[in-house]
Amino acid sequence: MRSTVSSMSPASIAVLGHLAVLSLLAHCFLLCSADVDFIYNGFQNAANLSLEDAASVLRGGALQLTNDSQKIMGHAFFDSPVQMERDNAVVSFSTAFVFEIVTVGTSGGHGLAFVVAASKVLPGATAEQYLGLLGKDNMDNLSNHVFTVEFDTVQANGLLNETNDNHVGVDLNSLISNVSEPAAYFPDDNGRSITVQLETAPPIQAWVDYDGSTKILNVTIAPASVPTRPRRPLISHAIDLLPIFKQEMRAALAETLEEWELDHPHRFPYRELYMATKGFKNSELLGAGGFGQVYRGVLRRSGDVVAVKRISSNARQGRGQDLLLVYEFMPNGSLDALLFGGCAGETPSPPATPLTWEQRVRILRGVASGLVYLHEEWEQVVVHRDVKASNVLLGGDMGARLGVFGLARPYEHGADQATTRVVGMLGYMAPELTVTGKATTATDVFA
Repeated sequence: MRSTVSSMSPASIAVLGHLAVLSLLAHCFLLCSADVDFIYNGFQNAANLSLEDAASVLRGGALQLTNDSQKIMGHAFFDSPVQMERDNAVVSFSTAFVFEIVTVGTSGGHGLAFVVAASKVLPGATAEQYLGLLGKDNMDNLSNHVFTVEFDTVQANGLLNETNDNHVGVDLNSLISNVSEPAAYFPDDNGRSITVQLETAPPIQAWVDYDGSTKILNVTIAPASVPTRPRRPLISHAIDLLPIFKQEMRAALAETLEEWELDHPHRFPYRELYMATKGFKNSELLGAGGFGQVYRGVLRRSGDVVAVKRISSNARQGRGQDLLLVYEFMPNGSLDALLFGGCAGETPSPPATPLTWEQRVRILRGVASGLVYLHEEWEQVVVHRDVKASNVLLGGDMGARLGVFGLARPYEHGADQATTRVVGMLGYMAPELTVTGKATTATDVFA
């Protein structure tokens, strides 16, 4: 069978297909979870899409889940974790996608599913009636944390609470459906439904909506040729998803999210940074200091070159375990190395190519722009307290970035800066620091 779906979803949300060929035709997909939106118009550039087994993206942008070989199971997950539960309640979410199922040869598979799961790794998952989600040994296990909307083309001997061999079902931690309805749509409000053939049919549009306040799940389908979404859903079911989503949905082996990351999700899995830096190999080492080592890394999914600072647990700013910070890679290094040559602790030597006045002004503008943001434009005032040439990094275009915030201190706008400890480097410290001991935005500007 061949099938097309435009999908993605919260955290680990997979579209799983079990047909000889399942081509997911992603006209448009939208997921809203709290304030998180994912919109896809084709999957050609979907770097945050994790494909497993037989799944692949075709040249035209369709997401194909299976093929006509013996490998009849494929998974496609959104690669980043999404918080599905806040304040002891499930957030509202919605998704819409287009799929097509076409039989290739004499036989196909059982269908495909839209899935929210706690992990991209689904232990014991098998094909056929288990849809690549679970297996016979872990059905109805409370630790599964799997929510599924299935589009099924086979009735499995009446064992899974399926209405027929052409149905839409809702499953929780199991493939035994909590609710199952023959695939159909309601063109108007008179109660008359029109059957939708899931298999060997034109593209089909699907909508999955959950209201976190009323705890109502709605599932709607219609042929993609129908110009407007049917007002009456095929399934409208009262269900509390909190026991399913109580565990935050994230990829396998992902660490616990800190509070700030809920609104600013820029966490990289450790194993991704480990692979990006070739296992923190010495050949990738860019530099080292009191706060740890900095490595060059290449992110496998996007190909972006980054700098990864590894602050070890015994460093001055350690946290009991290693902390990894990902920065924009600055190929021209630090300003002091460019001005004086060599690295910290080495005998200074003249730069190979002196900086032009145009480059010098560009660098100064970059540093000034950074200080304006820290002092005036962010939600708090941040006094850097360590502005110096070695903390100015230069990009490929010689644009300057102000880095190394180990000594920085924030305070509220209009408040008095209470810090009186003298820190910084001689030659960059404002004269009044020796008297007042108070670092201010003015002493940053002096430096």
